[in-house]
Amino acid sequence: MENDTQKILIWNTFPLKARSGGPTTYLYNLEKSVVLNGLQERIHFAHDYEVSIPKQKSALSLFFKEKVKPGIQYFLKDLTKIDTLFRWLTNKNEKEALKKEQANAAWKQGVLDMLFVAKESVPAHIDLNAYAYIHFHSTFEYYACRNLLKEYRGEILLTSHAPKAVHKEIVEDWFYGHTITEEQLAAIIAIDHFAFENADHVIFPCDEAQEPYFNSWEAYKSLPFKNERREFLTCTEPSVFKRSKKEILSEYNIPEDAFIITYFGRHNEVKGYDLLRELGKELLEASEQVYFLVAGKEDPLAGLSHKRWIEVGWTTDPHSLVNAADLFILPNRETYFDLALLEVLSVGTRCLISETGGNRYFKKLTAEETSGIHYFKANDVADLIKQTKAIIANTPEQNANKVLFDTYFHNDVFAKSYIELIKKLKSE
Repeated sequence: MENDTQKILIWNTFPLKARSGGPTTYLYNLEKSVVLNGLQERIHFAHDYEVSIPKQKSALSLFFKEKVKPGIQYFLKDLTKIDTLFRWLTNKNEKEALKKEQANAAWKQGVLDMLFVAKESVPAHIDLNAYAYIHFHSTFEYYACRNLLKEYRGEILLTSHAPKAVHKEIVEDWFYGHTITEEQLAAIIAIDHFAFENADHVIFPCDEAQEPYFNSWEAYKSLPFKNERREFLTCTEPSVFKRSKKEILSEYNIPEDAFIITYFGRHNEVKGYDLLRELGKELLEASEQVYFLVAGKEDPLAGLSHKRWIEVGWTTDPHSLVNAADLFILPNRETYFDLALLEVLSVGTRCLISETGGNRYFKKLTAEETSGIHYFKANDVADLIKQTKAIIANTPEQNANKVLFDTYFHNDVFAKSYIELIKKLKSE
């Protein structure tokens, strides 16, 4: 097939969503760009949802569903049974423990089945050999399709998306609190070996995004890749904020002359949220001018108990907070290539980011292009405090972040750039 007629199949077994992060949002943006640029005949999406990661309900939601809700209903039927209700709600007998254990075992088995059970059929509307390339967006999805691809004559592309070696994410994050056998661990590691060693082209948003893989997986540096790993920059839609800065200041009772630091995302140590809290302890004590405006679920780590540390919780409008802030901090200990940073660039807010992984990509650009991006040493609270204080003391009003976003990361060019990548692969 000629370059201008080659078709690409994006293999997705999950719905595409604007604000879920990871491959779900990455491909949501790519599909929008495909439609915008009229490339639907070239780039197809499988939209096969037969295989998906089983969801495990939180302990709190299970407690509410299994105890609190039925208990309230029981209580309302007869107010004289309050003592019985109390004993019923607090009862932790062996039957309930067994029920929870069985639910956890079922969830765990569902994940293991998703990882190891080979997919045996393709959606009826898909002819694999009609595509010159099939692009997988996780190692385990590629592995699940291994039998289907035995007669496939095209090339396999792989983008892993994980913030560390995929088997590490599965074992340390997905199975957190669960035990797995040595055999299961070996089989999960084997999935990564299969995917990275058999894909014709492994694609990262930038070379620096591989850093967490080198750091978390000793074997990664010696894997026998078929070809050199390729760079393909992530793009996204410009952020839209629903409320003005004035409205945000009024809603959260923040004075106009305050210096506002913002963060949105997961509240865990990998994301550096604990470092952010240490920064807060220092700055909130040192200056009445500083406010922290933080979005995201307070789990597993909670925010500071301070009137100028404001936790908004999960929100569909984090960019209004970013627009109202003077500084956005991205304190990741390790990172792949953070979509949140691109969203902040599109707003134009100044950024202070850890010098790690995909964050280091911006050091390759000119000082003029990156005048709105500052760095601190990853996992170094003292340097985070030092750099933040320096920005507060001397913050130029103008920065180039919006221009930087429009030049490199605007979603309008995502699909076009993808086609250019495919052309380069074919010409090699």
